[in-house]
Amino acid sequence: MSCEGTEIEYTEVPDNNRNMNKTKLIAIVFCLVIIAGACKPKDEDSGSKMKELADQFFLLEDTVWINDAVFISPISTLEMIRAVKYQGFYFCIFREVQIYEHWVSKNRLLVFPEDGKEVKEVDLPYELKYDYYRDLFVRHDTLFLKPYYCEHGYFFNMEQWKWQPLELIPDVIYEDNQYNVAYVDMGEWGAYTWFMEKPSETKAQVNQYIMAQYLSRIIKKDNVYYFIHGHKVDTLISLKGKAKLCENDHTYEAVVRDGYKYLYSLGSWKSEDSLTTTPVPTLFQFEGVDEDNWWDEKVYDTLFHNAFLTDNQLYYVVNTKGNTYIAQLVGDKLNNVIDFGHRYDFFKWYGNGHNLAPNQCFLQFKENDNSYGVMEIQDKLIHILHFILKQDTLPYTGTDNIEPLLNYLFNQFDHLTYAQVDKMEKSLQATCYGRFKELANDYFPAEYQTGKYKRINYYTVIDDKQMFTVSYCVNESNSMVKGAFFDWDKNPKSDISYNDYYELGIEKQKTEEVRRILTRLTGKDPVRKVGESTYLLWEYRNLTIKLYKEGRMVMYLTGE
Repeated sequence: MSCEGTEIEYTEVPDNNRNMNKTKLIAIVFCLVIIAGACKPKDEDSGSKMKELADQFFLLEDTVWINDAVFISPISTLEMIRAVKYQGFYFCIFREVQIYEHWVSKNRLLVFPEDGKEVKEVDLPYELKYDYYRDLFVRHDTLFLKPYYCEHGYFFNMEQWKWQPLELIPDVIYEDNQYNVAYVDMGEWGAYTWFMEKPSETKAQVNQYIMAQYLSRIIKKDNVYYFIHGHKVDTLISLKGKAKLCENDHTYEAVVRDGYKYLYSLGSWKSEDSLTTTPVPTLFQFEGVDEDNWWDEKVYDTLFHNAFLTDNQLYYVVNTKGNTYIAQLVGDKLNNVIDFGHRYDFFKWYGNGHNLAPNQCFLQFKENDNSYGVMEIQDKLIHILHFILKQDTLPYTGTDNIEPLLNYLFNQFDHLTYAQVDKMEKSLQATCYGRFKELANDYFPAEYQTGKYKRINYYTVIDDKQMFTVSYCVNESNSMVKGAFFDWDKNPKSDISYNDYYELGIEKQKTEEVRRILTRLTGKDPVRKVGESTYLLWEYRNLTIKLYKEGRMVMYLTGE
């Protein structure tokens, strides 16, 4: 595939959908058992487990333990949001949200082999470190990463182990000898599918056909296209009468060139019924599901998540409210072939089948806050790999150590360096969890809200209910500390509600304790300031201190 210039070129890939016979399957399974035995994960209860299922399917299960030392800890939220397998490695994007930094989340890419050893972190392009809408997929033996709704992206250079930019990566999800199929899902604006004829020596003009069609997987069997998506399976034998020959401004290239402006027009194409002349025939649909109520969680209880071909038979991966199973359609009945006995919470179901061979599936699932996994299916071999994140636990200090900390800061503030603060905080069992260029704290005066100052945060786990944070304002040029912001709040990992936390009166007790300490240190009572936010004020030499009833306090040097 060429991605230079404005023209979109496609490299034809031969159809390798050859049925695997039983002898070949048994040989592959035997080899996989040997490999799995040689690559057993290093922790307890993580050995490979192989068993034979119904209808000559085989199930292989493994567990990989991932030490979260590669993450900044502690982490209040850590979730795997995308995973693919490429050249024997699993490329997994995790989104981490730091405690007390819920508005700052970051994407991290970990790469590891099946045994989980030698976990590597690969730096993501800057635009994808914080972006929620991104796609990670393999096409034509190349790993691609791109922001969704964008034509540009990146490919992974295995020799250099880094991402390299590409100007154009088409949204092709499937191809055969006749068509490249491109797909763009715009959420509430609709989803659109293009069948683009492949050029040939006899075709002077290559046509494109467009239809308003949601897809999570497309598979061709016996010259029939099967559209698997959400709550139903549709079929397409011929584009004639089902899709519209593209006009100039409806072609895929035009939409990419014009920044998807037509797709943002609130689904005007679809509402005008100009893309599909007659409905695509539905082969099977779950009853009692209102697809238009996508905001209702019940809509996602029962779904077709994927499909695959083996022995020229079409199988479906299905989720119900409490179970996951592999099924076949026989007439108008969905027959359960393999019952897993519990539900796998698959995610990103709408993109898990893109660019895969017809005999393959790749599904991602979540088990709990520190356990994720993938289900890979090739022919009749099902491989389930669990990723267990070994999250660390922090010791409870029993106290925020506020009195020794204030004693130290009060006596040093007019000549305090960041190195001194760091040493002091660590001696009090606090942990640094972030250095940010932006101060981003309105409790400090305007003169500190410039690029000249940065903030450095420390946290202390007091107990199972409370955490304590100090955010220091540091002059980036000379590392001098100019201020500090203190915050007492509920431990985000606590099971108690905020209402219960407030009823404990912790913040009120802390306000009284700090008031007593500061009165002693300054030798005078505070002035009560009433306004938009009521606070107690101390002014001592060139130091200003404000104590708020919400369990927050700020101190900073004046005369900058």
